[in-house]
Amino acid sequence: MTETYTFNDPFLNKVVEVSHNLTDRLRGKYACGPIMPDGEPEFGWREFPTPPVQQEAAKRIEELEKQLAAALEDRARFPQKPDDIGRMISAHYGNLKWGKESSENYARQAMTHASLLAQTLDDVKVMLEDKSIRSKQARIDNAVLAITNRPTTKYHTPMPPAAA
Repeated sequence: MTETYTFNDPFLNKVVEVSHNLTDRLRGKYACGPIMPDGEPEFGWREFPTPPVQQEAAKRIEELEKQLAAALEDRARFPQKPDDIGRMISAHYGNLKWGKESSENYARQAMTHASLLAQTLDDVKVMLEDKSIRSKQARIDNAVLAITNRPTTKYHTPMPPAAA
Protein backbone atom coordinates (compact mmCIF):
# COMPACT_ATOMS: atom_id res chain seq x y z
CA MET A 1 0.00 0.00 0.00
CA THR A 2 1.36 3.38 -0.99
CA GLU A 3 1.43 6.26 1.46
CA THR A 4 -0.15 9.43 0.11
CA TYR A 5 -0.70 13.05 1.00
CA THR A 6 -2.99 15.73 -0.41
CA PHE A 7 -2.16 19.23 -1.59
CA ASN A 8 -3.73 21.98 -3.68
CA ASP A 9 -2.54 21.77 -7.29
CA PRO A 10 -2.35 25.40 -8.52
CA PHE A 11 -2.43 24.36 -12.19
CA LEU A 12 -5.53 22.22 -11.87
CA ASN A 13 -6.95 24.45 -9.14
CA LYS A 14 -8.05 21.48 -7.05
CA VAL A 15 -6.85 19.27 -4.20
CA VAL A 16 -5.01 16.18 -5.44
CA GLU A 17 -3.59 13.15 -3.69
CA VAL A 18 0.05 12.34 -4.37
CA SER A 19 2.15 9.30 -3.53
CA HIS A 20 4.25 9.95 -0.47
CA ASN A 21 6.60 7.06 -1.25
CA LEU A 22 10.13 8.44 -1.66
CA THR A 23 11.20 5.74 -4.10
CA ASP A 24 8.23 6.48 -6.38
CA ARG A 25 9.06 10.18 -6.36
CA LEU A 26 12.75 9.49 -7.05
CA ARG A 27 11.69 7.48 -10.08
CA GLY A 28 9.49 10.34 -11.25
CA LYS A 29 6.29 8.38 -10.65
CA TYR A 30 3.33 10.27 -9.17
CA ALA A 31 -0.19 9.07 -8.42
CA CYS A 32 -3.06 10.74 -10.26
CA GLY A 33 -6.24 10.89 -8.25
CA PRO A 34 -7.12 9.38 -4.92
CA ILE A 35 -5.55 6.08 -3.92
CA MET A 36 -8.03 3.24 -4.06
CA PRO A 37 -8.25 0.41 -1.47
CA ASP A 38 -6.11 -1.82 -3.71
CA GLY A 39 -3.24 0.71 -3.39
CA GLU A 40 -3.45 2.01 -6.97
CA PRO A 41 -4.43 5.59 -7.86
CA GLU A 42 -7.85 6.12 -9.40
CA PHE A 43 -6.51 7.73 -12.60
CA GLY A 44 -3.25 5.83 -12.85
CA TRP A 45 0.30 7.04 -12.55
CA ARG A 46 2.03 10.02 -14.08
CA GLU A 47 5.69 9.46 -14.88
CA PHE A 48 8.56 11.77 -15.73
CA PRO A 49 12.07 10.89 -16.89
CA THR A 50 14.67 10.99 -14.11
CA PRO A 51 18.47 10.82 -14.08
CA PRO A 52 20.11 7.40 -13.47
CA VAL A 53 21.44 8.47 -10.07
CA GLN A 54 17.85 8.90 -8.81
CA GLN A 55 16.94 5.45 -10.12
CA GLU A 56 19.97 4.00 -8.31
CA ALA A 57 19.07 5.82 -5.09
CA ALA A 58 15.49 4.50 -5.24
CA LYS A 59 16.75 0.94 -5.77
CA ARG A 60 19.18 1.22 -2.82
CA ILE A 61 16.46 2.64 -0.54
CA GLU A 62 14.15 -0.27 -1.37
CA GLU A 63 16.93 -2.79 -0.62
CA LEU A 64 17.61 -1.16 2.74
CA GLU A 65 13.89 -1.05 3.57
CA LYS A 66 13.66 -4.80 2.88
CA GLN A 67 16.70 -5.51 5.10
CA LEU A 68 15.23 -3.39 7.89
CA ALA A 69 11.85 -5.10 7.61
CA ALA A 70 13.52 -8.55 7.75
CA ALA A 71 15.56 -7.56 10.82
CA LEU A 72 12.49 -6.17 12.59
CA GLU A 73 10.50 -9.29 11.74
CA ASP A 74 13.26 -11.57 13.08
CA ARG A 75 13.47 -9.49 16.25
CA ALA A 76 9.68 -9.67 16.67
CA ARG A 77 9.57 -13.43 16.02
CA PHE A 78 12.55 -14.27 18.21
CA PRO A 79 12.63 -11.83 21.15
CA GLN A 80 14.59 -14.36 23.24
CA LYS A 81 17.38 -14.37 20.63
CA PRO A 82 19.74 -11.60 21.74
CA ASP A 83 21.37 -9.17 19.41
CA ASP A 84 25.00 -8.02 19.74
CA ILE A 85 24.25 -5.38 22.39
CA GLY A 86 22.20 -7.89 24.36
CA ARG A 87 25.08 -10.36 24.23
CA MET A 88 27.55 -7.75 25.51
CA ILE A 89 25.25 -6.75 28.38
CA SER A 90 24.64 -10.40 29.24
CA ALA A 91 28.38 -11.15 29.22
CA HIS A 92 29.10 -8.14 31.43
CA TYR A 93 26.36 -9.15 33.85
CA GLY A 94 27.71 -12.71 33.86
CA ASN A 95 31.23 -11.43 34.64
CA LEU A 96 29.92 -9.32 37.53
CA LYS A 97 27.92 -12.26 38.87
CA TRP A 98 30.92 -14.60 38.60
CA GLY A 99 33.15 -12.05 40.36
CA LYS A 100 30.68 -11.75 43.23
CA GLU A 101 30.28 -15.51 43.57
CA SER A 102 34.03 -16.16 43.47
CA SER A 103 34.65 -13.43 46.07
CA GLU A 104 32.04 -15.01 48.33
CA ASN A 105 33.63 -18.45 47.86
CA TYR A 106 37.11 -17.13 48.69
CA ALA A 107 35.77 -15.33 51.76
CA ARG A 108 33.94 -18.48 52.89
CA GLN A 109 37.11 -20.57 52.42
CA ALA A 110 39.20 -18.01 54.32
CA MET A 111 36.71 -17.96 57.22
CA THR A 112 36.64 -21.77 57.35
CA HIS A 113 40.43 -21.88 57.30
CA ALA A 114 40.65 -19.23 60.03
CA SER A 115 38.19 -21.08 62.26
CA LEU A 116 40.09 -24.37 61.81
CA LEU A 117 43.36 -22.64 62.69
CA ALA A 118 41.79 -21.03 65.75
CA GLN A 119 40.47 -24.42 66.88
CA THR A 120 43.90 -25.97 66.33
CA LEU A 121 45.55 -23.20 68.33
CA ASP A 122 43.11 -23.76 71.20
CA ASP A 123 43.83 -27.51 71.11
CA VAL A 124 47.59 -26.88 71.13
CA LYS A 125 47.26 -24.59 74.14
CA VAL A 126 45.29 -27.28 75.99
CA MET A 127 47.90 -29.91 75.12
CA LEU A 128 50.78 -27.72 76.21
CA GLU A 129 49.08 -27.01 79.53
CA ASP A 130 48.15 -30.66 80.08
CA LYS A 131 49.83 -31.60 83.38
CA SER A 132 49.01 -35.30 83.03
CA ILE A 133 51.96 -35.58 80.63
CA ARG A 134 55.02 -34.88 82.72
CA SER A 135 57.58 -34.36 80.00
CA LYS A 136 57.45 -30.98 78.36
CA GLN A 137 58.95 -32.47 75.17
CA ALA A 138 56.14 -35.08 74.99
CA ARG A 139 53.54 -32.32 75.25
CA ILE A 140 55.26 -30.40 72.42
CA ASP A 141 55.43 -33.56 70.28
CA ASN A 142 51.70 -34.21 70.81
CA ALA A 143 50.91 -30.60 69.88
CA VAL A 144 53.02 -30.77 66.69
CA LEU A 145 51.35 -34.05 65.72
CA ALA A 146 47.92 -32.47 66.28
CA ILE A 147 48.86 -29.50 64.10
CA THR A 148 50.23 -31.57 61.22
CA ASN A 149 47.27 -33.94 61.12
CA ARG A 150 44.56 -31.29 61.52
CA PRO A 151 42.73 -30.60 58.23
CA THR A 152 43.01 -26.91 57.39
CA THR A 153 41.37 -27.08 53.96
CA LYS A 154 39.11 -29.48 52.14
CA TYR A 155 42.14 -30.64 50.09
CA HIS A 156 44.24 -31.52 53.17
CA THR A 157 45.81 -34.95 53.41
CA PRO A 158 47.25 -35.90 56.80
CA MET A 159 51.00 -36.42 57.08
CA PRO A 160 52.07 -40.00 57.74
CA PRO A 161 53.61 -40.72 61.13
CA ALA A 162 57.34 -40.26 61.31
CA ALA A 163 59.39 -43.39 60.87
CA ALA A 164 61.24 -44.39 64.01
